[in-house]
Formats: sequence, C-alpha cells, structure tokens
Amino acid sequence: MKNFLRYSRIQLKDGTIIDSDQYNLRFEVDRTLKSNGNMARIELFYINDDTFNLFKKEDEIQLSAGYKKGVIGLIFNGNIDSVEKERDSVVLLCTE
Repeated sequence: MKNFLRYSRIQLKDGTIIDSDQYNLRFEVDRTLKSNGNMARIELFYINDDTFNLFKKEDEIQLSAGYKKGVIGLIFNGNIDSVEKERDSVVLLCTE
C-alpha cells in the first residue's frame, strides 16, 4: 500500500526543504473567496533550535502535499506572518 503514503514538504525562501519524512508536521490551509487572502497554519513537532531558527517572519514559504508514489502539488504559497515557539515545536501562521 505504498501508493497511499501521504507526503508533505515545506520550501523556504533560501531553498531549504523540510519534509514529512524527516519531521512530524501538520498543516491547515483556509481558502476563502474574500479579498483578504488565504491563510495557513503549519506546525512542526520535535524540532531543535537550528530548525526553529530557519523560520523568519516575512520570509516566503511554500507548502506542497500529495502522495509519495503519486502527484505532489503546491497547495500554499505565501509569507510567514508569525513564528511561535512551543517547547520542542513551532507554529507558523502564514498568508498568501
């Protein structure tokens, strides 16, 4: 059943890629028809300080998701509005 293994990845402005093979991550993308834009909430769990320091407010971020043996597509492209540290995790709030 390898065809159904979910895969997601984050790409940062400097080209750094963080993927679900290396990190536990969860995301929620809120799509709207209003003019205020789409929003995303991305959480990474069990990270160290070096990984936390990769995320900077106002930097560009891309979120892609799909299946390992299938199509992986861009589902969010925007900027980081806030970076919140919580013990060994980080929460990113982003807007397109």
